[in-house]
Amino acid sequence: MARQVKGRPAGVVYEFVPKAFDNDRDTDPVKFFIKAPNDAQRRDIVTVDENSPSDQMRSVKRAVSNHIIKVENYNDTTGKPITDARELITHGETEFLVEVFQELLTSTAIKEAQKK
Repeated sequence: MARQVKGRPAGVVYEFVPKAFDNDRDTDPVKFFIKAPNDAQRRDIVTVDENSPSDQMRSVKRAVSNHIIKVENYNDTTGKPITDARELITHGETEFLVEVFQELLTSTAIKEAQKK
């Protein structure tokens, strides 16, 4: 039998509820709709320059820009809704950006049991 790549199929959009600020316990939480990356995109996401914080944040912004399709239940400091990746990058809290980035890394990672 041929080996099959594990994980979410590329391009599938799924809902992600971040945990920062106890958002996951909120009755109306902030939600991000993420388009699952393919393996080439995943490798691009994990290519982060660990030496420079500004390079790290650029990688976070690029990943968010490429994979966030929609944002729900989130407003900026003026009360205007944040509805997409561009607005999230510009007006969203850093904790949410970093959590989305971590989700992109871990949601596509191959678990140890799957390597066998």
